Amino acid sequence: MVTATTDIANARLVFENGATATVTASRIARTNIRKMRIFQPGSYINVDFANRKVMTIHLTDDIQENGAPGQDAQVSSFPASDALRDEIAHFVTSVRDRSEPLVSGRAGRRALDVALQVIEQIRQNQDLEVYQQVNAALKKK
Repeated sequence: MVTATTDIANARLVFENGATATVTASRIARTNIRKMRIFQPGSYINVDFANRKVMTIHLTDDIQENGAPGQDAQVSSFPASDALRDEIAHFVTSVRDRSEPLVSGRAGRRALDVALQVIEQIRQNQDLEVYQQVNAALKKK
């Protein structure tokens, strides 16, 4: 810990279909990195939100000299936008038109539930770290 609160958090999310997402957030990093990595059977997807790039790597049947499976990489980009503004504008349009939003209230609630579970696990880990620090200090006396 650099400060008294959580400075860096990592969450590994495993989905029902076997895909895995690793999410990291840091309050103390010196660089502004906005990335999402998705691992799934046979491929890896790296989304760089800051640079608006998506790199998808698919494993091939080829074997490289070092014994590793071959890889086919594709890089694409997406247009710049303000994600929060776009989200709010879409919500307002959905309300006005009484149309179904891209993300339903149920899906939003499930995402919030996952975030709350991550926060709870961080809190439990902090409690464990404090307990271990107190124990170590008591043993030194």
